[in-house]
This record gives sequence, structure tokens and C-alpha cells, in this order.
Amino acid sequence: MNHDAIASAICGHYTRLSDRSGYLESIYSARGDGSLLGAYIVEQGPESILVTDDGDTLFNAAATGAKITDYRVKSYRKAVEASGARLTPAGEINVETRASHLTAALSNYFRAALAVSDLAYRHRPSDTERFIRTVGEDLARYGNRVVRRPTVIGLSGHQLGFHFGIDVTKPEPIMIQAIAASDNGLKWNDVYEAGGKFKDAKAARGHLRLVAVLEEARDIDKASSFLADLADVYVYRGAPLPLAA
Repeated sequence: MNHDAIASAICGHYTRLSDRSGYLESIYSARGDGSLLGAYIVEQGPESILVTDDGDTLFNAAATGAKITDYRVKSYRKAVEASGARLTPAGEINVETRASHLTAALSNYFRAALAVSDLAYRHRPSDTERFIRTVGEDLARYGNRVVRRPTVIGLSGHQLGFHFGIDVTKPEPIMIQAIAASDNGLKWNDVYEAGGKFKDAKAARGHLRLVAVLEEARDIDKASSFLADLADVYVYRGAPLPLAA
């Protein structure tokens, strides 16, 4: 394989891996994590070259939280085929071509990889879902003392739902609301919603222990001050939350 000819014909950083293969790091970045998309270029025979991601695009999407279902794979395959490439059953984006057509094949390949990256980014969990899952993993050490989605009736008569509860059937239950950050700032709609929920629950059931768990963000002090009179406020920084004995 003429590695020098390939390197001079493509846009990106090309690394020779063997006599018959190389890796191209492109100038295109994946949605969400900013990693640069790449392509393995493999000589299959005198007249055949395979351009492939070896499954990296979907693997990276899954690693950053995208939930990849059979239905979504169908949408990925449709986008890949529309770009002139192929999505294999193993999740690899492939284009087979001749050396003389490599530049055009790479264009199709990266168009397909970018399309899959964009679609998979939309399939990542929301910031709120992600942070609730993080808090739930932290609380798992309390075992069956933890209940997901507990509810109480507030002074307003409305049913108030919380993300987690601890010891909900005991005299002094704990109700926990997780508040996520987005783009390094807290989601203030969620902060205000939590404040109203805490106030309503506190007025109806004074024995409740109410807890706000905030994701660390630039405006954490303001949110903590806003909620401090209504609930115990903890900032999650990765250490176990001291919520119950």
C-alpha cells in the first residue's frame, strides 16, 4: 500500500500501522465529547481498500451514555447508507473502494460517521436523568432502605413526588430531590420547582427530613442559599453523601 500517496491525498493526520494498513485522524469531532473521528484504511487486495471505524463511532457513543437500541440502529443504518457507506451487524461503518477513489470514499465515510455521531448524541440521557442515576448509584449502599419515586401529600393537597426516599415507612423519613447542572450551571427551573415542593411538603409534614442534592456548578452558592431554609443541602462532588445513619 502506498502510504505516502494516501497521506498526501487526505486531510488529517495519517499514521502507518503496517505494510497494508494505516489510521487517519481527521479534523472532524464527535458530538458531545469533542474526540476526533478517525478511519482505519486497510488494503484488502491489489484493487480493494477498506475504510472502517472498527466500531469506534458507536462504541464511543455508548461510552458517553447513548442508549443504543435495535430501533435506533435502524436509523443509524439509514443515515450511513444515505452517505454512501455501510453499517455492519457488528456496528462498524465501512466503505470499500479502489485506491484511485479513496478521497471520495473517505468523504462518504466521514459524512456517515458524523451522521451517526449526531444521532447518537440525541440518544444520550438528559442532564437530569444522568444526575439522578449518579445519585441513585451513590444511595445504593443503603440497600432496601432506599425507595425510588416516593410521594407525599403536601399542604396544598397535591401529591408531591421526589427522586428518592430513605426509610419512608418510618417515623422520620428522608425525601431527596436531585438537581442537575447543564453547561456548568444549575438548572434553575428545577431549583425553583424543588423549592416549591419542599415548602409544600414541610408545611404538611413537619417530621419529614427534606434533602436537596445539587450537582457542582458555578452558581452552587446561590442555589444553596435559596434552598437552605427549606431543606438540607448537599453538593455532590463524588464522595458518598452522608444522608442517613
